[in-house]
Amino acid sequence: MMRLTHRLACLLLILAPGRAVAAESPNVVASIRPIHAIAAAVMEGRGEPALLIEGAASPHAYQMRPADAARLEAADLVFWVGPALELFLTDALDALAAGKGLALMDAEGMRLLPNRVAGPFAAEDHDHDHDHSHDPLEMDSHVWLAPANGRAMARAMAGRLAALDPEGASLYAANAERLARRLDALEAEIAARLAPLRDRRFVVFHDATQYFEDAFGLEAAASLTLNPARQPGAKRVAEIRRLIAETGTACIFSEPQFPPRLLDVIAEGSEVKRGMLDVVGVELTPGPEHYPQLLLAMADAMQACLSE
Repeated sequence: MMRLTHRLACLLLILAPGRAVAAESPNVVASIRPIHAIAAAVMEGRGEPALLIEGAASPHAYQMRPADAARLEAADLVFWVGPALELFLTDALDALAAGKGLALMDAEGMRLLPNRVAGPFAAEDHDHDHDHSHDPLEMDSHVWLAPANGRAMARAMAGRLAALDPEGASLYAANAERLARRLDALEAEIAARLAPLRDRRFVVFHDATQYFEDAFGLEAAASLTLNPARQPGAKRVAEIRRLIAETGTACIFSEPQFPPRLLDVIAEGSEVKRGMLDVVGVELTPGPEHYPQLLLAMADAMQACLSE
């Protein structure tokens, strides 16, 4: 009787849907929240990716932990933007997950923009060259803020997942197309909301919004820094204060990962409004809904701060 009970218990474990899915789906790690969100949407119904960088940590200056190394070593597949963003992953992938990384900046159909020079943006900074032959480290890495890139990344993920898990191929493809259709509708909604604000200039803490601007016809006047790990000096701060006074800049945006004290100094004595842009969604719940919510939150913040 005991032997029969044991066999029955084992059979139930084998047949349990949740356990079967976990055993069959690839072990996927995604570097940052937006990439994790797209992967979660593509894998929905088949498995769940793990998120490498949690909390408010910035990928620009992230320090690997032993737990991160263990996750990479156990992974079947690692989704990341590329060395232009998560430089810390370059050597780590070679050592712990060789051949398992998919750098999404290299995905087919991606629209890449060159980095702009920090400080006031000159006219040539907005005359974008979309040639992919540039050094990848010279390209703006905040690619997820363009819905078109979100669609391209979802399809690239679905293709790579299908190669690892042929039984889930049709589900991955269907999920990627479902996300693409949702992003089509969302892109049209955001474009309509932001169209009246296209002549309103703003300043960002670090130059992370170029893809969102390019997608929706907006234009930042300046950024305080290209790399948020490097604080701007007194000369840059004075330069931005002068620009705000001379051009009637409507808004200056901070980010939740970085202290707003510097922006208080810049805005002092002016009527410029202050807003918050959460470009990776650190205050949003991770999961398949995170990416559409992130784009909507960006639109909400822009509309609130740029509207008269």
